Amino acid sequence: MYHLAEELRFVIRTNFECEGYRARVEEIDSKFTAMQERAFTELGDDASAQRVLLVRTPLGFSLAPKGNGEAIGEQE
Repeated sequence: MYHLAEELRFVIRTNFECEGYRARVEEIDSKFTAMQERAFTELGDDASAQRVLLVRTPLGFSLAPKGNGEAIGEQE
């Protein structure tokens, strides 16, 4: 059992370090990013139709009322 565990430890580590694994991770990450951007664009379009702006901020996303294509400030 000890030898099996040692062999598995080596094989698993080797598989995670190989170029094929890294390429697959990058491919999945790229697809996810594209899906996320597409969803953000669609949500932004839907919000805009309701006179609301979807704004990306460093902390995430925010909503703001829309007037003349821009966010309405607090004063307005």
